[in-house]
Amino acid sequence: MKSAKIIGFISIKGGVGKTTTVANLANTLANDFNKKVLVVDANFSAPGLAMHFGFLNWKDTLHDVLKGKTSIKRAVYAYDKNLHILPTSFHGEKDTEFLRLKQHLRSLRSHYDLILIDTTPALNKELMAAMHASDELFVITTADHPTLSCSMHAIKLAKRKKINITGMVLNQVIGKKYELGIDTLEEHTETPIVSVIFKDENIPKSIAHSTPITKLLPSSRTSINFKKLAAAIVKEKYDEPSTIKKIKDKLTNRIDKDQVNRIMMNHHVSLK
Repeated sequence: MKSAKIIGFISIKGGVGKTTTVANLANTLANDFNKKVLVVDANFSAPGLAMHFGFLNWKDTLHDVLKGKTSIKRAVYAYDKNLHILPTSFHGEKDTEFLRLKQHLRSLRSHYDLILIDTTPALNKELMAAMHASDELFVITTADHPTLSCSMHAIKLAKRKKINITGMVLNQVIGKKYELGIDTLEEHTETPIVSVIFKDENIPKSIAHSTPITKLLPSSRTSINFKKLAAAIVKEKYDEPSTIKKIKDKLTNRIDKDQVNRIMMNHHVSLK
């Protein structure tokens, strides 16, 4: 029987690419590692995760679940065979019982291998609920002083709550001398960097296409780095494709505009 590990991705500073990271990890875990994955949008104030997959409209949401208006099974939608999405509302009510998130997500453990939670970048009840619901956390950070300060604060908070932090994902790296180095980041946060993702102009392109870059451009350096992190999460080996294979993939994996622009709405999942 499945017993999903629930993993939260946190940052208390916006613009670090947290949602993009969650979307791409979910896609590659589901499609490259054949895991049954649920992605949860727990950013109740400014949700955006579902839009990374082309979901623009839905009937039931996580807000409705936490308000007791519907069951959690009715708020889960299928993106593809192995990847399901639990969206939240753009206009959710402020008096939502966020702390109920933990019990609802744990009721879905037997249906998935992994449950990934995208969180709000604000230090509030929403973030605390998502952290409380998680078995472990990844901190998404960038190589600059303001973000380092926020990352240190987020890590300190998680440790105070005794929630396991697996590591930090260093995102949007440019490769300039003025950026903070890995040693500096690890020293100040006392947390290991487990993955480095370089800034990629194809990321905003993939967002515009409502398709994770790991699906849109699966052989890109960014996609490969996401796949390496995914492999580490599930403790599996990932063999990086050869240069020749990358070239062939680029020639054969042309973008299907109809596919990337399709909107998947109200496709309920059967969770028995």
